[in-house]
Amino acid sequence: MSNYQCAAWKVFVAGLTCSRYRVMRFSGSRNPAGIVITDPKIVNSIAAALRASTNYAVNSNGFAWAVGTCGTGMELSAAGTICTCTNGYILKPCDVYANWGGIDGITCSPPAQSITLSFE
Repeated sequence: MSNYQCAAWKVFVAGLTCSRYRVMRFSGSRNPAGIVITDPKIVNSIAAALRASTNYAVNSNGFAWAVGTCGTGMELSAAGTICTCTNGYILKPCDVYANWGGIDGITCSPPAQSITLSFE
């Protein structure tokens, strides 16, 4: 991803309020339905870890979720690993090698796609 996407990601993460979210949706053009977490405790913990730039790991909805630093920003992974090329659902727009992640497939040198992360 470009510097623009990394900067936009950092603004998004800094704006997370981390207290009243009920749902997190992680989707994209390769899987518009994506994957969803509906446990408010886990959703808010992920948001808080992203905002505070801290590591966090939890199993939910059949996925091993991980939050941690990759490159110059935070990464969200539903593959249980941080800063790797594991296939699955990974968002790391600040990876210095442009392996920015992907949805439902390869996450290093991925095909063009859109990725959406929302907290509700």
